[in-house]
Amino acid sequence: MCETDQEKELKELIEKAQAHLTSSISLNESKCGHEVKEAKACIDSAFEKLNQCSNFPWDKYSPCGCDKNIYGLAGEIYARIDEPTAIEFYEKYQYRILLEIMDFEKIREKGVIVYSFRSCNKFTIKDLIERTISLGRPKCMNDPFDSLLLWWGDRNNLEKAIDDNQHIDAMMKSYQYYRIRSFCANTDTMNADDSIPRNILMWSHYADSHKGICIRYRLKNDFIYTNCKGFIPDNHSHIILKKIDYGNDCSENDIINLEEKSIDANIAFTRKYRTWSYEREVRLISYNTKNEDDYISIPNDNSANIEAIYFGCKCTDEDKALVIKCIGDTNVQFYKMQPDFHNIYNLKIAPND
Repeated sequence: MCETDQEKELKELIEKAQAHLTSSISLNESKCGHEVKEAKACIDSAFEKLNQCSNFPWDKYSPCGCDKNIYGLAGEIYARIDEPTAIEFYEKYQYRILLEIMDFEKIREKGVIVYSFRSCNKFTIKDLIERTISLGRPKCMNDPFDSLLLWWGDRNNLEKAIDDNQHIDAMMKSYQYYRIRSFCANTDTMNADDSIPRNILMWSHYADSHKGICIRYRLKNDFIYTNCKGFIPDNHSHIILKKIDYGNDCSENDIINLEEKSIDANIAFTRKYRTWSYEREVRLISYNTKNEDDYISIPNDNSANIEAIYFGCKCTDEDKALVIKCIGDTNVQFYKMQPDFHNIYNLKIAPND
């Protein structure tokens, strides 16, 4: 059977599964069971066809083709039959979402440069000592409207937005495995940019009022695209890097109504209000079904190097010495930020003596 015929048959099976599911929702309890069974039979047959397609053209169907819909649809169907299986399908659906929204698909071998402003607290020191990059649940973000998934995925909102909500529990469970880490970057070039560590607001808001540090990382392919070449990774983890979208000034496109039956993945994870645009944020997003903790740590080995550390203009000598000791790497460059008395609202970068 040629590829075109496989695609056609898959689409037909998916359409039938969707039709049976829709019919089951509108029928009374005594009749809907038959429709659900028919929907399950169709979706199971569709997966059998997928397993026969060793070189199935996934990209051709992204972002709204059968490779995305089939897993979400299977989750909805199995939520009426077997919740654990439904959750597994929704987890696979989340993996596909990440592949659809990732940026930097053709990242250069030399990697991209990102910056992280941190306080000199125990969590930062732990990351430096253990050579890790920590990520947290979206609910841990400082902006209560970030990410918008939290608001759309609120149970009260979903129950109002979705007429048929038998699948809500399984779907919501699958969303619990996202972890996020925010960085700053020159999103045009993704190269080193001295204007970023000179950003006074970032020091004030994220580096303990200039008493903390700014870390410059070089992230390479092996780190950013962990397991994105295949579909379901062996270690149940995906990592991607995504630019933040700050919307448009007062346009209709900037109005987001979360009382909808579905939410665009880009809006859910990477849309922020335009007043945050000074951050020039890129976001590291991880999906790991094997970790229930609020925070996870990812090793930053040779694929995620620390190139430089900038000390805030109010960073103490004790904290500077501790950070340098934790790094223990002569290849890392150390700088200190200083006020520019010729232009007082400008910061200067000087070698750390």
